[in-house]
Amino acid sequence: MLDNSAILSIEENGELNDVLNNFKVYPNPFNVNTTISYSLNEKLFTSIDITSSSGVKIRSLVSEVKGVGSHRVTWDGTNENNIGVAAGIYFVNIRSKNKNEIRKVLLMR
Repeated sequence: MLDNSAILSIEENGELNDVLNNFKVYPNPFNVNTTISYSLNEKLFTSIDITSSSGVKIRSLVSEVKGVGSHRVTWDGTNENNIGVAAGIYFVNIRSKNKNEIRKVLLMR
């Protein structure tokens, strides 16, 4: 049984390698801000986007190369124009090395 907190990739030499680990969103639900934490085992381009339950991109939080280790970013419930979004369900989508993982988060106002 695979641990749902890790994204796995197969390297060219056939070894199994955890690329992205410990992807967490907390607190959840939230009303002021929520923290997105994750760790990488290699230097990779990483992006983190917030999307609405209807699939519309609300905000891009990370879009850059990140180094090995633990990382955190905070979302304050605003869109790209720093305007507060409505209460509801949103999705945190992290992508790194062609891998994708999503967490649901509930914003309460």
